[in-house]
Amino acid sequence: MPPMSRFEKLSAGLQQDSQRAPGTWIGLPRLLGYFEDLEHSRLGLVYHFPPNFNAVSFENFTQNPLYNVCTLADLLSRPDFEPTLEAKFRLASNLVNTVFDLHARGITHGCIIDKNVSFCNMATPDLTTGPGEVDIRRPLVSSFDLFPDAPSDEEPVSPSLPLFRHPLDPRTTPASPINDKMDSRILDLYSLAMVLLSIGLWTKLENLVPDPSQPIPESVLNQLGIRCSSMYKRAVETCWTAVDTQLQGVAADEELLSAVQVTVTRCLDSCAILDNMNSLEDRLNLDLGKTTASPVGTPARQSISGPSKDAQAFRPSVDAHRSSFDTKAPISEPNPAPRSYPSAAEEKRQLARKEVAAAPAPAELPAELPAETKAAKPPSTKTRLYPQIPLPPDAVEKWNTFVMPQVNQALRHFYRKHREESVEVSLESIGSSPTRTQPTVLVVCTSVSKVKAILTRKMGELFDGKSGFGLKVCKGQVMRSRKQSGDVKRSAAHDDDDDDEGGIKAANPDFQARPNNGASIGAWVGDRHLPPVSLGGLVMVDDKPYGMTVHHMLDDPEEIYKHAKAQDPAMRSMARDADDVRFDWYAESSAESSSGEDYACEFSESESGAYSETDVTSEDSEEEDSGDESEGEYDQPGDIPGVEPGCGEGYIITQPAMDDVDEEFYPSEETANEDHLDSFTVGEVYASSGIKRREQNGLIHEIDWALFEFAPERLPDDNTIPRIQSKQLSPSYGKFPSKHGKFMHPMTVAPTSALPGLEVQCMARTSGLQTGLILPALTSVKIFGRVTPSHTYQVSSAAAETPAELAGDSKKLAMGIPGDSGAWVVERAHGRVCGHVLAWSGRKRVAYICPMDVMLLDIAEALEARE
Repeated sequence: MPPMSRFEKLSAGLQQDSQRAPGTWIGLPRLLGYFEDLEHSRLGLVYHFPPNFNAVSFENFTQNPLYNVCTLADLLSRPDFEPTLEAKFRLASNLVNTVFDLHARGITHGCIIDKNVSFCNMATPDLTTGPGEVDIRRPLVSSFDLFPDAPSDEEPVSPSLPLFRHPLDPRTTPASPINDKMDSRILDLYSLAMVLLSIGLWTKLENLVPDPSQPIPESVLNQLGIRCSSMYKRAVETCWTAVDTQLQGVAADEELLSAVQVTVTRCLDSCAILDNMNSLEDRLNLDLGKTTASPVGTPARQSISGPSKDAQAFRPSVDAHRSSFDTKAPISEPNPAPRSYPSAAEEKRQLARKEVAAAPAPAELPAELPAETKAAKPPSTKTRLYPQIPLPPDAVEKWNTFVMPQVNQALRHFYRKHREESVEVSLESIGSSPTRTQPTVLVVCTSVSKVKAILTRKMGELFDGKSGFGLKVCKGQVMRSRKQSGDVKRSAAHDDDDDDEGGIKAANPDFQARPNNGASIGAWVGDRHLPPVSLGGLVMVDDKPYGMTVHHMLDDPEEIYKHAKAQDPAMRSMARDADDVRFDWYAESSAESSSGEDYACEFSESESGAYSETDVTSEDSEEEDSGDESEGEYDQPGDIPGVEPGCGEGYIITQPAMDDVDEEFYPSEETANEDHLDSFTVGEVYASSGIKRREQNGLIHEIDWALFEFAPERLPDDNTIPRIQSKQLSPSYGKFPSKHGKFMHPMTVAPTSALPGLEVQCMARTSGLQTGLILPALTSVKIFGRVTPSHTYQVSSAAAETPAELAGDSKKLAMGIPGDSGAWVVERAHGRVCGHVLAWSGRKRVAYICPMDVMLLDIAEALEARE
């Protein structure tokens, strides 16, 4: 039985009296109780319908009872059933009053969709009814989401459900910045906006987008304004942008909910005046002895085109000042009349006094202006990276097959001339807000002006705003204060004061008698201990177990980084000393970051800087490469030879790494190296790939693996990774098994072709146990020292979903940060190994991985293995 706390709160809330004005239609049932259906493991709820909601009527001739409830989804499927404008206005007004009354009782609906808004038929005094007389003005809201964290394995997920949820809703979007701290009623507002949009345009949401996995574009608001008035559009837009406003941190949740309620209610009350006009016209004509003529071409459906049954009962504030209407004025022009409503300027001043910007700006102002922007100050042009927003599949396909190769071709001379500079080229969702993103080619490098000049000159037509792709070139200098010391100093990982100074405390640094996946390991090479990385796991080669990690744990950091200078490369994820691991997580300057943390990093138009023709001509003047690269295995620039099988006696592996052992453990500093080897040796390297390239199925991969033999007393029994018990982030890529243990025991491999979009988890030395999503688009990365790029997949972390007791630290660490090299990335649904961590992009907060099937094939060839 799932927790009943939400059920009890709903039951208590639905027993309360309405919080809205007397006479307002509130379409909420009373929850009388529930019964248990043990056979199907579910609860049945018993409701009492509100007064005047006639769910059961009687057939005219036979007097047989009829169940005559239909849903908004049913009616939207009938385009010929579209109500008149005034009927839609009254429906929208009564619907928001119902939802706001629910919110006033402290209840979140959780699933406001067209299928959960119901209507009954208009009933005659004797409770008989005829076909098609739907009481469209009186909606009933039901089907509350009682157990959001306990989805049924039997109930299919509606394909249109994600369209009713905000793009960053944590129930459908991986790595969402929205957490339990946000009032869930604010998420209801976005769903309410989608239902109001459906009513206004009288169509199902899936008809507005080519792909149900993509959110509804805000451009449909213009069409809505034309069909339903700017006031109706404003009401929808206010609900639509409420989540984005909250993420900006400009108002407390309760203040935001109150401000949205005031604005939306006023807008829709104003629209509903048109429905009141019909009733007023009928009364006036009755007083004058006239009859009301039906408009030409209006279908004879009294329930839709006729006067509202509750028009007299419903008393908006304008009815309290009926004397302000001039009865001699044409009824078709009611706009100047309702003096009880403040003007737009007055309303703006009222909201400003609350210091809340929940409502969108007037139509003549751009909707994306920050709430804190003052009229005298020009708006900022900053855009942000939102890895949580999915890219359109057609854009991903075009990027993988056409755009990315074109970008690399344009930059080929730059790559060769600047081999000591790293370049990351990826397709990202970038925009001013989560709902205003577009597929954007993001280039992270050091020579920003040169790269931007080259791409603007050679590929300007692609980024002219007509192709659907944007371009952003930014400086990758987020990881700062990296030392180039000659000695690998001990990390202050266990210093309590280290956190205050910006250091990162490893989540999984402890000694393990038989190391599990993700354990801290280090290497003794020559006369020194090298920085820690992560144990990936056990692999079997010809029935013999080996520990798997990365080769670059064996390379001297001084040699690797001596050419890096002050650049910000795509760093391999080996841990550096404590001073080297000081990050700005969110932006170039932490002061510019949003308190909502709903984006990975921020860009400004001034960031790229100006460029001149010399930036382009200096690159074009370089002659074409003459093809002098050798065909040898390690002859490409940036290659490093590996360890031949059986020749790794000089490379000793320890667990944990020396950096992760408290200095006080060793009796003498002079003998610390020897003491560490005596106490923590876990085995010796058997073979490694070195650093090299491998082409597989048209993709170029960075190959970086090492195998070591375990000492018998420290050999693990199998691969063991704690299973994160959080809910599934997205239902788009298969359903999680309903029954599974607390641990994963990976034994199979996911093919490279299946990686895009997989939900994954990772156990690593520094970040601990984290979740993430393999982003669908390929990424091109030129690691420093290389003259050509390779292909990789990015893993965007979902650290906010990781239980705090498993994350190992109060900070939200991202998968792939330094020290995570070698950690296995495992599919959450079926436990297949996807790859292991190779590198980390501090600017984008993503991990780069190498596919496991590619590495296993390379291992088999290097060791001449049979299986």
